[in-house]
Amino acid sequence: MMQTERCLIRVLSREDFPFIIDMYQEPDSNKYIGPLKDKSREDQLEFLELKLRESEEDPSFFSLWSKANPSEFLGTINVNVFKALGLPQIGAHLARKIWGQGYASELMPWMLNYAKEQKGWKEVYGIFESRHPVSKKLLEKFYFESIRQTELQGVTIEIYSKSL
Repeated sequence: MMQTERCLIRVLSREDFPFIIDMYQEPDSNKYIGPLKDKSREDQLEFLELKLRESEEDPSFFSLWSKANPSEFLGTINVNVFKALGLPQIGAHLARKIWGQGYASELMPWMLNYAKEQKGWKEVYGIFESRHPVSKKLLEKFYFESIRQTELQGVTIEIYSKSL
């Protein structure tokens, strides 16, 4: 198991699904995540099954747990290829109870290191809906640079990059 100061990080497993689906049901949890927005539990389960298959071949999706209380679910992170654009990306989806507590900033160095050391990437992208100010602020804090906007399924997407 991998870790940061407050988080235990483990490769996604089917045992994580109930916790993740509960997080997906939280108010505003998927407000800026197109593939999950307004989806049923069945759709979300199908999404997780796909991520599990992808991560079994190449660990890319991870569940987050509290170091202080290892049974407390905190969210998910990903270090994977954004298929629609063919770009290596990082991302975090955190449980509402830890929003605004610095967890994304704590996890960013881990994701960047994983992308460089485990994936061998030379560059990584942050891809997010342009209406999501928290993602933009986090990426800029870690010196990602805005490279372009594009439309995906009727949504304006921001693409930021960072050399590793």
